[in-house]
Amino acid sequence: MKTIIFILSTYFLFTGIINSQNKSNGKVLDELLPVPQSIERLSGEFNISSNTKIYYSDKNPELKKNISRFIELSDLKLSIIKDEELEEFQIVIQNDSKVEPTNSKRGIENKGEEAYELLVSSDGISITSNSSKGVFWGLMTLAQLIVRHGSRAVIPNVNIIDWSRYPWRGYMLDTGRAPYSVGQIKRTIRICSAFKLNFLIIREGDDELNAFKYKNLPLGSDNPYALTLDDLSELIEYGKEYGITIFPEIESLGHAAAKRKFYPELIQGGLQEDYWPGFYHIRKSNFDVDNPKTYNILQAIYEEIFPRLSVPMVHLGLDEVRL
Repeated sequence: MKTIIFILSTYFLFTGIINSQNKSNGKVLDELLPVPQSIERLSGEFNISSNTKIYYSDKNPELKKNISRFIELSDLKLSIIKDEELEEFQIVIQNDSKVEPTNSKRGIENKGEEAYELLVSSDGISITSNSSKGVFWGLMTLAQLIVRHGSRAVIPNVNIIDWSRYPWRGYMLDTGRAPYSVGQIKRTIRICSAFKLNFLIIREGDDELNAFKYKNLPLGSDNPYALTLDDLSELIEYGKEYGITIFPEIESLGHAAAKRKFYPELIQGGLQEDYWPGFYHIRKSNFDVDNPKTYNILQAIYEEIFPRLSVPMVHLGLDEVRL
């Protein structure tokens, strides 16, 4: 139940912020997530119209992808135009054809690649950063600032300087306890990106499910919703487009009840925990740590998954092992 409540509250929080219908400018600034390092409130607002254009530097083609993600998230119809006068990691949004950059990296020079400055005035908007990633996070903040009044959309005037408090900010999908489709996971990636998270963990399995389907192992063959390793590769590449690093949690000794179907001689333990009549959970099941075959299976899992990863990291679950 807690998981369901959390998912629902996350959904309403996300949709409430991105579709900030009829909210006041001040309330939108108060509800930014995560809270920026510095917010200077200014009077007035920028009006988004059919003439609103986004200008980006042709020195960095990556910015066009970032802008496309912003347009997709904000559901605005904006023209995207290259401009040679802009800096490499800068974009400007205006309602006329004159582009005058207004940011100068004030206060973000030594704050890392994720730092950005977002300045909104009645004449236009500019985002300046030290990298494409920083520009993208600035755009995600801008998406939260959009206030809709019927068909009209405005952004309150503000000067935001922001950088990450923590280098790793993530979320985990418990695909080992409930099935998730590729489409659901992609939507989760977009939500994580909107709130400037930068990694997502997908569980390989747990006591309930074998969440991945392998080419050389029977694991996952009983789960019609299991993710193939090609699905994992697709999700990893999709995550890169939204600034999200994806890697799995592989339960390597404990949480092994679902693997008992295929390797009954290797799985030990198992405690039934009743939740309410007719509903129970088997937990505290683990691989036999004294049997060499255990490590042959783990090696086979690793050899199929590891080549798919884009970063040299993985979460190995080694808890809940009854020795």
